[in-house]
Amino acid sequence: VAILFYNYPPGEKNLSASYMNLPRSLEASLRALREAGYRTETPGETELTLLLQRLLAPYYDPPGDQRELESLLRDGLAELLPVSAYRSWLDRLPPAVVEALRARWGEPEQSSMVVRRKGEAYFAVPRLKLGNVALLPQPPRGERREAAEKALYHDTTARPSHFYLAAYLWVRGGLRADALVHFGTHGTQEWQPGKER
Repeated sequence: VAILFYNYPPGEKNLSASYMNLPRSLEASLRALREAGYRTETPGETELTLLLQRLLAPYYDPPGDQRELESLLRDGLAELLPVSAYRSWLDRLPPAVVEALRARWGEPEQSSMVVRRKGEAYFAVPRLKLGNVALLPQPPRGERREAAEKALYHDTTARPSHFYLAAYLWVRGGLRADALVHFGTHGTQEWQPGKER
């Protein structure tokens, strides 16, 4: 099960899914899943709060600074998705969609969430694995949390970034989740182009 949690109002220390106490709610949900027979772990609220804050930290780094991202990778709190796998998926989309993505965001390798390993480019996807449950912050619609991010939330014409799409691709192809839960009283997925239909 993949649980993508919404963090609004934005802020690394906030941990509020549109005014819902995120750590307490997630801890209760994980406990309920475990009691229902799901294989998961249930860290305490304080430990979970610290881990969730760490998952959000790279989204607030200044452009070009990857210290938090590298720290997550070193500590097993992020997954690598090859940009080549993302490009293969991207090539199967309608050309007009691909062109709109490139016009807005450039090439996938330009994402601030891309790291290099032995010359290869990878998206680094922050996540916390607790048994068969993975918790992921819903990615920002832009490149990290930028000043215009709030304006992007409700824009039904703005394309999501390459990283936004790559995080969902990892859930589907890397994690191979049987279920995806958007956790919070809102989220940004509902405002993506075409979702209002």
